[in-house]
Amino acid sequence: MYTRFGGGVRDIGHHVGLEATDSRDWSEPLATGMVVTIEPKIYIPEKGIAIMIEDMILVTPTGSDNLSVAAPKKASDIERVMRRP
Repeated sequence: MYTRFGGGVRDIGHHVGLEATDSRDWSEPLATGMVVTIEPKIYIPEKGIAIMIEDMILVTPTGSDNLSVAAPKKASDIERVMRRP
């Protein structure tokens, strides 16, 4: 899903490979071992705001594994990590 307008929600993620955004045939199902992002984004250009929270998801034989589950996502958690020496 990708919308081509100035603001609002955009695409939901992308395939991850040798290149940051390797392309793939989205008509084919995901296969075990593939890694994709789930990164909801919202853009509000008139306010200069772009927010993306990205998770890296590994496709497993029984479902998926969130490889970035421990990454901070709340502003307060990110700010705390950035203050560390």
